[in-house]
Amino acid sequence: MPKGVLEFIVVEKLPPRTFLFQVDDGTIFFRDSKQGDRLFVKWQNQEFEAKMPCRVSADISAFGNAVFFKSEEVEAKIYKAEFTPFGGIDISYVRDVLEDERMECDGVMSRVVKGKNFVYRLGDDLVCNGVLVEGTHAGIVIRDVHRAPKDSCTPAFRGRSVHLLEVSNGRQLTARKLDDTKILIEGPASSELKLYSSESSRLLYFEYNYKLHVLDVDAMEFLPPVTITGIHSIIAIIGVYEGVMTVAGRKDTADYMMSAELPGGYSCHIVNIVNLHS
Repeated sequence: MPKGVLEFIVVEKLPPRTFLFQVDDGTIFFRDSKQGDRLFVKWQNQEFEAKMPCRVSADISAFGNAVFFKSEEVEAKIYKAEFTPFGGIDISYVRDVLEDERMECDGVMSRVVKGKNFVYRLGDDLVCNGVLVEGTHAGIVIRDVHRAPKDSCTPAFRGRSVHLLEVSNGRQLTARKLDDTKILIEGPASSELKLYSSESSRLLYFEYNYKLHVLDVDAMEFLPPVTITGIHSIIAIIGVYEGVMTVAGRKDTADYMMSAELPGGYSCHIVNIVNLHS
């Protein structure tokens, strides 16, 4: 493999309207929205399907070792799905969605309390996990909320941070800290930029224009960009586990789950995640 190149290979073909979500222990959840909203996991040549309590809205995201989703109903509720090979997929109720809560994007929610705007992840508790976001203006999009584990060995990365995207005139990605809880990324339009973060890593991943850009939020520096090959376009970055990046991507005219081994130094887990599959 040439230096500075990330070559993706096909893992499996994806049926139409199939979405992927990888949690921190490596489990990949499949959501088939065409066949009655199926949520399932493939493990050791077996398929474990969840017994869904409701119709699922488009708001579904992976955080930590669970997938969180919102029901598609007037009085919506939030649920979470967790997988073990011994018990299959367990679905549990988290809470009701409040009337004044708003979905941002990529599983991020917001709520205005006493004139102040708080953002947090789907399934988070507003009181415990909300991050105050003030002074934003037109052109800034809230893209991601990262919650580092309490036992993080990287002091600068403890707590929570909100990643804001501002469309800039230039096409080059830049990043800077606005304060201890907010990072401003300047770059292309939100729809052009694929972003992935995990609470087990200090690295943020961006895909743009066939390049992988990786930001170390401790040093607030980008690693050298890596050229992406073997794929026509990346639909979404699904996850990074044990040095391997998994994506939903397009090759020729079909959609696939694809993977690539990251170069040395381009993956970092700052805490030990229990792998339930071992």
